[in-house]
Formats: sequence, C-alpha cells, structure tokens
Amino acid sequence: IRMTLFFFTEQLVLTNKYINLISKKTEFNIYRKHFLDTLTIVIFFKCFEKKKKKNACVDIGTGSGFPGLLLSILLPESFFLLVESIQKKSYFHGKIINFLFLNNSITLNSRIEGMGKLKEHRGNYDFLTARAVSEINPLIQFSCPLVKKNGKILLFKQTKMINEELNYSKNSLKTSKKKIKGIYFVSSLNNGRIILLFQNKKENQ
Repeated sequence: IRMTLFFFTEQLVLTNKYINLISKKTEFNIYRKHFLDTLTIVIFFKCFEKKKKKNACVDIGTGSGFPGLLLSILLPESFFLLVESIQKKSYFHGKIINFLFLNNSITLNSRIEGMGKLKEHRGNYDFLTARAVSEINPLIQFSCPLVKKNGKILLFKQTKMINEELNYSKNSLKTSKKKIKGIYFVSSLNNGRIILLFQNKKENQ
C-alpha cells in the first residue's frame, strides 16, 4: 500500500500544476494537513461499520481526493461514490481509480442538490462524508435523503465558526431528524479542525 499512496501523492502534486486541487502552500505538507483528516475518518469507519457487510459511502465534494479517494485506497472492503461538481477534478479521480484498479469506487461529476431525488442514491449509503464543502445547514438538508436510517454523516469543519453554524442550523437538524452524536477534535492546523458526527433517524425510501 506504500507504493499506492506514493503514486497517489505524486499524481496529486503533478496534476496540481495545471488543475487547482490543493493550495500551493500545502504541497509540502500534504501528509499532515490532508492525510491526517482521512486517517481520522478511518477510525470512525472501523467503529461504526456493519460487520460482514460491504458498507457504502458517498463523499460529497471530493476535490483533491480527500477524504473519499484516499479512503477507497485504505478501505478496500467498502464502496465509495466520489461526488464532485467540477469536471476537471472528477476526471482526476477517475484517472487514479483506473490506474490503481480501485474496483470499490466510482466518480460522479454532479452536485448533491438533486441526488436525493434519484432512486439509485436515495437512502442508499451507510456513511456520508464532506470536507470543506458548505455550511452545515444546506449540507444537512441535501445529504439527508442519501443516508440510510441510522446511517452516519461525518462533516469536517473549522473550529473557528462552529458554534455560530450549529446555532444557525438548529431548525434544519430538527426537521431533518438528524441528531448530533459527537464533536471530535482532529487538528490544530488552520484555526483548528473538528469532525461533526450525525446520525440519520429517518427512513428514506
């Protein structure tokens, strides 16, 4: 797996020269800034995954490949749908998937807003992940239809504005029947990073 991770990192840096995948300032800090977040998600998967079952995860706004693409490398027993609205980034995901023969993941060039209306996605995922995508309120609203009952939603947020965002999202959380299960500190980088863990209590059919 070491060579696989090296190839992924190498392609990320090379592609970043003509597609804006990550900040130029973080190219030399990829493992600490980006890999750390993803490794934290692996811990959650191991704690909450359903045993003897192939878990399905949808990663919203995969961007540079974190966490969804890297998760598909680290967790070959689970399935990952990588949703990205920017076509060039989605093409990058597809290139890595094809080269590394990642048969547990596919990339989808789309936006989350309309996915919950489609039968093939509605209530189809055990996990939903999102990193640096949107404010909590709209993200919860559009992610709700995608997750199975008792499915987990893992959102990466900066600690700086988290109290304000949570207060603003109170009504949305109540109406969508999602419950905050925990708030976990991940890193002190970039004003601090935390993971919000939600559990969906609604049956989506």
